[in-house]
Amino acid sequence: MRLLHFLLLAAVLLTAYFAQHIFDQRSMAGFFPAGWLSAWPVLYRLNFWLPADLIRLALWLSALSSLAFGWLAPPWPTAVWPRLRRSNPDPTVDGKGTLAAAGLAVGLCLTGLVTLLLATGHAEQRWMHLAWPLGMVSYVVGAAWMLPRRREPANQEESRGRTLLPLLLILGGAFFLFTHQWIDVPVRVDIRVAELGLQARAELAAGWRQLFQPVEEGQLPLAYLTTGLGIWLTGDNLLGIRLAGLLAGVLATLATWLVGREIFRRVPLYGPYGEWLEDDGRWLCWLAAALFATNYATLHFSRLPLHMEVVAWGSLGLWALARGVRTGSGLSLAGSGVLLGVASLLHPSGLALVAVGGAWWVGVWLLGQGWPTQVRGRGRSRLLTWLGGVAVALGPWLGTWMADPQRLLGYLFQAHLWTTASAEGTPAGLWPLVQQSAWLNLRLGLLTFNLLPDQSPWFGYPGALLGSLVAPLFVLAVGGLLLNLDRWPGWSLVTWLMGALIGYALLAPGTVQWTWLLPALPAAMLAVAFGVDRIRVMLMHDLGTWSGQAFLYVMLGLVIGVGLFNWVDYYQFVQSDDDLASYVGRVIRETGEQTPVLLLGQVDAQALWTYPTVTFLANGRLPQRLEMPDEGWNARSLPPGTRVLITADDPAALVAVEQYYPGGTLAVYRNQHNNPILYVYDLPPARPGEQTSGPREETSPREAAIW
Repeated sequence: MRLLHFLLLAAVLLTAYFAQHIFDQRSMAGFFPAGWLSAWPVLYRLNFWLPADLIRLALWLSALSSLAFGWLAPPWPTAVWPRLRRSNPDPTVDGKGTLAAAGLAVGLCLTGLVTLLLATGHAEQRWMHLAWPLGMVSYVVGAAWMLPRRREPANQEESRGRTLLPLLLILGGAFFLFTHQWIDVPVRVDIRVAELGLQARAELAAGWRQLFQPVEEGQLPLAYLTTGLGIWLTGDNLLGIRLAGLLAGVLATLATWLVGREIFRRVPLYGPYGEWLEDDGRWLCWLAAALFATNYATLHFSRLPLHMEVVAWGSLGLWALARGVRTGSGLSLAGSGVLLGVASLLHPSGLALVAVGGAWWVGVWLLGQGWPTQVRGRGRSRLLTWLGGVAVALGPWLGTWMADPQRLLGYLFQAHLWTTASAEGTPAGLWPLVQQSAWLNLRLGLLTFNLLPDQSPWFGYPGALLGSLVAPLFVLAVGGLLLNLDRWPGWSLVTWLMGALIGYALLAPGTVQWTWLLPALPAAMLAVAFGVDRIRVMLMHDLGTWSGQAFLYVMLGLVIGVGLFNWVDYYQFVQSDDDLASYVGRVIRETGEQTPVLLLGQVDAQALWTYPTVTFLANGRLPQRLEMPDEGWNARSLPPGTRVLITADDPAALVAVEQYYPGGTLAVYRNQHNNPILYVYDLPPARPGEQTSGPREETSPREAAIW
């Protein structure tokens, strides 16, 4: 029976990876050996299937393998720590009850006052910027005194050294991957990144006079805060956004590990001879954090501002929620509400995580035995504490939106077709468009994990979100989670994934954009860790306990292999690009302010001087600009040491400048197809008694006009 179970498990794994091969190649040509084709001619017909038919076959194979894995996998253990089975005792606040109530009241009153003033049309004032964070701090401190945390039981055998060392190695590796050549990679600086950085610099220069009023495309000024601080610390626009992305990426990796420690908490299981069969869940957290740090999206968005911050603060909020319910800590519950509220203010995709938090509260009441602490008493007060944290975080912006509801639509549907439709038509005609777009987005979101590439201007990676090695494990894990909905890991991860997908369906544009699906990435990696753990348990059951240790080494090799492959693939993709403005901006960034620069090309090259990407990369310090007169080269004399930038569509200009100014240095910038995109020619410096420009028969050339 064990042999049959092992063979079925192997068949399910092979089927999932076979389906992923079809997703990647979209063709069966060359897949089967020639001997197989001779023995079974029916396989030869697969070579002639259309890509759409093959993808449909792969979808069916993925669905069947997922359900089969859920049927084969053993359920998640329901045993919990013995001392956590009892309900938390009545809190003793040691005389701090009055202070706790005062803290809660001050926090709610400060936020309520700011919200009321903004909702009634009062102008935003400086004292409101101080009242809002003070209200949040006061509320969290009051909640911490009102609901003190229960101490961890002594029999959990938690070894902090053994827990922290692998985590520090993972965070150190993530830090290295996020910072390696972080100035040069990615080469492309999208116009949206440039505009975000320029807006952050403008807000920094203005002293953040407006914090609650939306700016361009409905974005809230709070989204520029971390980027502005990074620019202020580094004094450089590009370094500022890199620093903001780095902090968010490392924090998101840590948050993935933290939330995994709450989701996968279980009692260790040992064999009859004391051998370790199942740990307390920490190795799953290490695996999930490592896979998260080496994912394509994490590698990229940890070098950009904003979007990874949503993942970091939102994941920390979910961790604090799970910990608060488990320990009864008011600090964790109120902090969770504040963190989730802040995440939803950075980007509309963060609102999905607030909904996930609400779904987790439903799980607290429905699961009963599945929740690690069996919390039954004081559930209403804890829920109200969490909701209060969300309210104090969102309060001022709710007041702004109540004063002008159109601002809320502008924030939720940034550059979305729903905004245009609602502006042109009536609200009654908006709902059919919402339904049509939601179903399309939901389908695209489901296929993004293992099939569809990113089409956003922020990245545009041509592969699937999870990659070819991890995506099949995710598909199998989903089946296991669906059949474990009565257990806490199944409920929490399924609702997390569903919440992110529903948010993507309702708010995202009608194309595949990873920026709107990033909140689901930690849940996807935690789901992969869950599926891998179930595979390990089945192997130990079928082959013996020796296979459990061997499987851990295989997973270590998988993580290292996935990390190396993803980094090399990512680096090759982003080290070159077709974006001319990024190359021009980077060249100008390296050029001194006193160096004259001439920009030539058949396109409107002079417009590049004012392009946001060029302005952003140059930090607002442009060099001396030279203008090419209508008379051409024969009527021109460029100063020695001039840097001439020539776009690839004007090779004649390159020939002319090399002819009239020989002896210079030529640099060629190429795109990912190895085609030239920009020529940079540095004129030689002047020498005593040497003619610096023009053919020898030319006399009295005119000086160039300097802008």
